[in-house]
Order: sequence, then C-alpha cells, then structure tokens
Amino acid sequence: MTSSPFAQLVILRLKTLLRNRQPFIFTLVLPTFLLFFMTAVWGRYDATYVGFLLPGLIAMVVLSNALFSIGGDVMILRHHGLTRRYKITPVGGVTFLGSLIASNLIVVVLQTMVMGLIAIYVYGLRPLNQPQFWLAFLAGTFCLMSLGAVIATASASPKAVTSFVSLIYLPTLFLSGAFFPIDSGPAALVALADATPFRYWLEAMRGSLLTGAGFADHAVHYAVLGVWSAAFLLMGAWRFRWD
Repeated sequence: MTSSPFAQLVILRLKTLLRNRQPFIFTLVLPTFLLFFMTAVWGRYDATYVGFLLPGLIAMVVLSNALFSIGGDVMILRHHGLTRRYKITPVGGVTFLGSLIASNLIVVVLQTMVMGLIAIYVYGLRPLNQPQFWLAFLAGTFCLMSLGAVIATASASPKAVTSFVSLIYLPTLFLSGAFFPIDSGPAALVALADATPFRYWLEAMRGSLLTGAGFADHAVHYAVLGVWSAAFLLMGAWRFRWD
C-alpha cells in the first residue's frame, strides 16, 4: 500500500537526520553527557536536583532541533533551490512543515526517553505524574517546533538565519530557567521570562515530576503554550514560500 506524502516526507527526513552525524551527536550524546557532567560538577546526585535539571536538558534538545534542524535546514534548502522541487508534487507547505515537526518530534521523544531512564535508574528519580509529564512535554515541544516552522519561512540568507538562531538560542535557555531558577533575578528579567512560553513549559514538566501536579494545577501554563503554538503555526503557514 502506498504511504501518504506526509509519511514519506517524515521517513525521508528521519533518514537525512541519521546520515548527518553532527546534529545526531548533539541531540543524542551531548545532553546525556551534560546530565552526568552537571550532577558531578555541582555534587548533586539527588533525585530532586535531577528532576529539576532533566526538563532543562530536554528544553535544550528541543530548542536546538526547532531552531537549527527545522528553521535553519529549510533555509539552506531554499537557498540552494531544492525546495522548488516540491512544487511539482502534491505536497503543500503545511504538509511539508508538518513532516519536519513530526520527524524531529520522534527524535526528541527518543532522547527524552533515554535521559529519563538514566534519571530513574541511575539517580533514583521517581516521577510522581508520568502521564502529565508527557502531556507537558508534547505541548511544549509542539510549541517550539512551531517556532522553528516560523524561522523556516524567513527570506534571509542561510548565514544570516544561522547567526540569528544562534543569537536567540542561549538567551532563550537562560530566560526559561532551564538550568537554574531566575525568580530571584531582576524584576525586568523575570517579567521578560513570563512573557515567553518556555518558562511555563519547564514549570509544567517540573511540577509533574517533582510534585505530581496535574492538568488543573498548570491550566494557565497549557493555555499560554496553546496560544503561542497557534500563533506560530498560523504565521508559519501564512509566510511559507517554496522560493
């Protein structure tokens, strides 16, 4: 039976990701190394610290995939005229962007499972609400992947786009509180963090792991993620061009 264009694009994208070793190593190896490294540097091997650190490392993986693997790669393809080939196929812009999101989602889910198993069996983390954790993970991941779709619609050169995503990558991780709390920082910094969806995503994941918080406890967080996801998707679909 012939698979749909969407499924074919997802499979093709996964094969491409596996052939490209550098992003593969960054996505699968580096975050796992950082999990061991940061616990050793700070001398914190307790489950509470690991439960705080794990979502931050997950955010790093997802954000790098969203910005570089989705946004940056599409810009390179467009710059070399490769996206024009899709014009003669039944693939639309929404299907194309959706396949990018789906294939990268598979990759980050696998990495999250690997780090989660290490956190559980090496550091003794006991997630108090696993279903809620995965719901929070998927909601935030979809939001960031949608952001990557917006980056993919930029008309700048690949060099300019790469510089831009590199510029926003680390500040975004910093503002989200990925690796340390920012509540005690300057009021302006905290207000800026509250205006982005990333902090809400991390709080929802950490709450489900460490306190067993449910959906009702983070209803506002999911609402924020939903609004930002819808905005990113609409903007990406509206601005997308093959040329």
